[in-house]
Amino acid sequence: MFWGVVRFSDRGNVEDIISNPEEIRKANLAYYTSHKSKVTSEIRKHIDKGAYSEALRISQPYLESNDKDLLALKNEAQENQLREKVARIPASEWEKNRDLYAQLVSLNPDKALYRKKHDYYQRKFEGVGKEPIGGFGIAPPEVKLYLQGVAHDPDSIEIDVCSTPALNPQKTGWLVGCNYRGRNGFGGMVRKANWFTIQRNRVVKVEPGNAYSLKP
Repeated sequence: MFWGVVRFSDRGNVEDIISNPEEIRKANLAYYTSHKSKVTSEIRKHIDKGAYSEALRISQPYLESNDKDLLALKNEAQENQLREKVARIPASEWEKNRDLYAQLVSLNPDKALYRKKHDYYQRKFEGVGKEPIGGFGIAPPEVKLYLQGVAHDPDSIEIDVCSTPALNPQKTGWLVGCNYRGRNGFGGMVRKANWFTIQRNRVVKVEPGNAYSLKP
């Protein structure tokens, strides 16, 4: 994307669009050099109002100037925006929290709280691994691989439906309930329902279908 900002009106609208990318770049830098106070005041106004996306939009065309005051405002707006975003993420969503705190650490490495939070969620995530692929009735591949490994006739395994993966009550793994079929030692098809706990891409525990109230 090429930015065509050359100057602001009093309302902060963009004027004087230029089509040539190199001309745009030069014009933006020249404008910022001449109107730094106006631009930074505009950005500060939006930050103080909590309009962080707008503050970032205004700062974007001038970042190539590497002006320390502009970069500080941009980082402040981005940090506040990320803090708002992470505050809306449930604590149980470890991977999302970890990734957002990683961005905050990058923006403000001197803030011990960000590092502490990142490390906390990283340890949580490493303990159970990434959420299995599944949901909407689809079986996670870890479950199918496990069932084929313990079945009398691996090729006969058919998984009818599975629940969406969710952390188990102890938060030690991903819990998935499945209804499935397979041939027993006498050649007959048998239907079963079980709950499977998955850690780090493998099934580590199997429980009866009535172990939890949510039906697969």
